[in-house]
Amino acid sequence: MAGIYLTDLIEGSAITLKISNKVKTIEMHASLLRALREDLAVIELDFQSNQRLNFDNVHIEMESQTEDGTPYKWNNVKIGFFEKQYILRTEGAGTRFNRREYFRVGVSKRALMRMVGRGQKEVMLRDVSMTGFAITDQRKELDLLPGDELSVHFEDLGHVLDLVGRVVRVQEEEDVVVYGLRIINLCKDLSSYISMKQRGGRASK
Repeated sequence: MAGIYLTDLIEGSAITLKISNKVKTIEMHASLLRALREDLAVIELDFQSNQRLNFDNVHIEMESQTEDGTPYKWNNVKIGFFEKQYILRTEGAGTRFNRREYFRVGVSKRALMRMVGRGQKEVMLRDVSMTGFAITDQRKELDLLPGDELSVHFEDLGHVLDLVGRVVRVQEEEDVVVYGLRIINLCKDLSSYISMKQRGGRASK
C-alpha cells in the first residue's frame, strides 16, 4: 500500500502530533474519534486543559499506524475547532516510513504515584520514553485498568519530574504486574533527562 487516508484508520487509533514554530517543537497525543472524509476527521486530544487550544501559525505533522502496526506520516496537517470538537485536516495520503521506537531508558527508581480517589502510593518506575512510561506492582494490589489516569513524581540525575499518564497496557508476569502508560501532559525537562540517561545511563545506579 503506497499510502493511506484517514478513512483507512480505525476509530480510536492513536495519533502523535508534532507541533512546531520558529522556537520549539512539542509532541502531543490524540485519538481519532471518526473519519468524516479521506482528509478530514474528528479527534480527541490527550491533553489536560480547560481552555481551547489554538493551532494557528504552527506547522503540524501527524503520525499513526494501521492495525498491523505499520507507521504512516502526514505533513502539513491543520487542526481547527468546530462545534466543540477538534477537526483535523490532512493534505493527501499518509506515507509509510521507517521509524525506530522512541528510545526507552531504564529507570528502576521508586516514584510517588497519585490517583484521584486513591490518594498516593509508592511504586517502582521501570522505564520511560518521550511518549510513555511503565510502572511495576510487585504486590499486585493496584488493580489498574486501561484508561485509568495517574501521575508519578520522581527525582533522578538532578531532575524533578512529574508525569501524567493513561494506562494503555496491563501485563501480568509471574511475580509482578507491569502497567504501560502513555504520557498525556507536557513535561519540559523530560527530553533533557532522557538524553542524560542515554549518555551516562548507569550514573544513577
